[in-house]
Formats: sequence, structure tokens, C-alpha cells
Amino acid sequence: MLRYSRFVDCPACHITNPPDSVRCDCGYDFVRHEPYNGPGWEISLSWSQKVAAYWAISWPALLATLLLLFIGAVTVQANAFRNELSAASSAGFLVYFSVQALLTRRLFRKKFRTFRLAVLREDETSTSEPSWSEAYRVWLWIFGPQLALSLALGVLLRFYGDRLAPDLLRSLSSISMWLRFLVVGPYAIQLAVDARYRGFRLQALSYRRT
Repeated sequence: MLRYSRFVDCPACHITNPPDSVRCDCGYDFVRHEPYNGPGWEISLSWSQKVAAYWAISWPALLATLLLLFIGAVTVQANAFRNELSAASSAGFLVYFSVQALLTRRLFRKKFRTFRLAVLREDETSTSEPSWSEAYRVWLWIFGPQLALSLALGVLLRFYGDRLAPDLLRSLSSISMWLRFLVVGPYAIQLAVDARYRGFRLQALSYRRT
């Protein structure tokens, strides 16, 4: 009598494997339930993958910034807080990018659903643990386009704020956030991946053979 065994779908690449498989062709370990941690297949990141990478290091930064502004609004009198709004914005700006810089190494530690980022050194060895100085250099490429967006918005408000409609002024915060997370941030991730660094380069790797 034949025993029925279900085939196994890989959670990393979704390929169907025989029921007695220990490891998928993509390297996923069915015993440890872990994706392959070695070199994979180099890919070009899609827009959605770049959004996911940027979001991974930016949502905690955004949360920390909102928490700071909330604490400031609660602990400081309303009139005083409005008068110091420029200082609060500067502090939020500093907190956002500081947290983002500290979390840049998370880009390489995190196993995204369809890809991962790795550091490839000059001796062709691959690692998922860049040093702090390497992570800082990567973050500078991510920071540049975001800084350009913030400066552009600052110039717009400085010279044309009085001419803009009130409704548009109130919407600028939301517009800038959407621009940051859907356009500028993913573009910055692509710049960081494509950049040339002394002693290493970045690779986007897929779990799926293409």
C-alpha cells in the first residue's frame, strides 16, 4: 500500500519540492526553516523591493520622530510649541536620520521575502554583516536624495510659502512623506546598491533561480 505524502512548497521561492526534501533548490532549509545564507543569484531590485528595503530602516525612524513631536506637544504649552515649531522640526529631522543611520545594518541582516542584500568584498567573499563604517558609507548614499528633497521643500516654503494656497500648505507634509517613501527613498536604495565603495560592493540576491 502506497503512503500518500504531500509535496512541499518552499516559503522563500514558492517552488514545489518532493515530500522528503531537506533543502530547496534555492537553498531554503526545510529542517531549520531558514533561507539560504550563502551567495544567491544576483538580481536588479524591482521598485517594490526597493520600497521594502527603504521601509525596513525608515518606519522605526518615522515612529521615533512622531513620538518626539508628540512628547513635545504634550509637555510644552501649545503657544510655546507653535513658536518653537521650527526647532521641533529640526529636532525631528535629526532624530529621523539618526535612527535611520543606526538601522542601516538592518538592510543586510533582514531576510526579505523575495531578496536580500549582501556585502561582497574585494576577495569575493560575501557577508551579511557590514562594519559600522561600511554601513555609514552606505547610509550616506541613502541620505543624499532625502536631504535634497528636504532642502527643496524648505526652499519652496521659504520663498513661495506666502503664495501657496492654505490647503496646499497643509498637504505638503503628507505629499513630502509619500514622495520620500515611494519615490526618493527607493531611488536612494538603488544609488546605495549601485555605488562603488572602497574595498566592497553591494549585491542584491534572489532566492529564486532566474
